[in-house]
Amino acid sequence: MIDICYNYSCKWRFEYNASKCVVIGFNNHGSAHQERTWSIGNDVVTETNSYTHLGLLCDEFMSSSALMDESAKKLRGTFGSIISCGFTPGEINPLTLRNIYCSVVLPKALYGAPLWSNYSRTDMRSLEVSHRKCLKQIQTLSPSCDTTFSLVSLDIESLEEIVDFNKLQFLGQLCRLSPDHIAKQVFVHRLIRHLTHGNVVFGFIPDIWRIAKKYHVDHFIIEFVNSGDFPVKSVWKRILKKNVKDSSKHRRAITCNERFNAKVDTFFQLSIKDNFWGTVKKNLNVAKYCYSAIRLLGYSVWRQFPYRYKYCDKLSDSYVTRAIWFCEKTANIRQVPGFCQP
Repeated sequence: MIDICYNYSCKWRFEYNASKCVVIGFNNHGSAHQERTWSIGNDVVTETNSYTHLGLLCDEFMSSSALMDESAKKLRGTFGSIISCGFTPGEINPLTLRNIYCSVVLPKALYGAPLWSNYSRTDMRSLEVSHRKCLKQIQTLSPSCDTTFSLVSLDIESLEEIVDFNKLQFLGQLCRLSPDHIAKQVFVHRLIRHLTHGNVVFGFIPDIWRIAKKYHVDHFIIEFVNSGDFPVKSVWKRILKKNVKDSSKHRRAITCNERFNAKVDTFFQLSIKDNFWGTVKKNLNVAKYCYSAIRLLGYSVWRQFPYRYKYCDKLSDSYVTRAIWFCEKTANIRQVPGFCQP
C-alpha cells in the first residue's frame, strides 16, 4: 500500500513528508513490530502505537478510550474557562448558561464523537461525571444532588444519549449519501456483512447496530438494506428526537416522581426549566427563592439511605423530612399556629 501511494505521488509529481508519516500495526501483539522497517521511496517511515489524524487519536487497538478521556478534560476545561470569564453560576440565569453549554462546550468536547467505538462503560462514565458536574454547577446544586434531578431540572440529556443521538444522525448521513462515493460503498458492504454473518463485535458498524436496537430504530436499517430507502433528513431527525430524547426525558421524569412520591402526570412532567428558571428570567426579585426551591427539590429526590444530619447529629434517610418535621433546630417554627403536624 505504501508503494501504491509512492507511485501515485511520482505520477502526479507531489512528495510525501516522511517525517509526518507513520505506520500503525492494528491489533499487534508482542514486540514483533520492532523488527520491521518501513520506507516510502528512499525515506524511512517509523512505526508507532498511535497517531492523531484530523484531530482524532487513533491507536493500535482501535479503541476510543484515549479520545473520551481527552473529551472529558475538554468538557471541564472549556466550561471552567467560560465561568472564569464572568459567566458565574448564581449570577447568570441557568437558561443562559445552558444555551452556552450546549452551543459551545458540548460541540468542542464531542468533536468526532460519531466515530467513537470500542469504548467501555468506564470510559463513558468518566464523561458522564464531567457532564453532571457542569450541570449541577450551572444550577448551583450540591455535588451530591441526585443526577437524574439535575438533568430533569435543566431539561437536558445525559452525555451517553447525546453521543448516541449524534451517532444515529451520522448513520442517516451515510445512508443518504450518493452511491458514487467510496465511503457509501464501504459502509454498505460492511453493514451487509455484519447483518449476514454477525461475527464482528467491535467497530463502527456493530456499535451503530447496537444503538439502533437500543432505541428501536433498527427496522429502518433493515429497510435500507432491503430496498435502499431511508427517511429524509427532517423526518429522521424527528424520529430520533422522539425515540432518543423524548423517551429518555419521560423515563427520568417517572424516576423523579417515584422518588418524590408524586403522581407521574402532576409534577415532574411539568417543565421545571420553564416554570422555575423561566420565572427567574422574568422576575429577578424571586431568584433566591427559586434557587432555594430547586435545591430542596433536589434533596427530596435523593436515593433513600441513612446518613447523619449535621444540624442535630441524628440519623435520617431524608434531608428535607428531617429538617421540616423532626429537627430540634426547627422546633420553634413547628409551633406556629397553622403549621401542619406530621
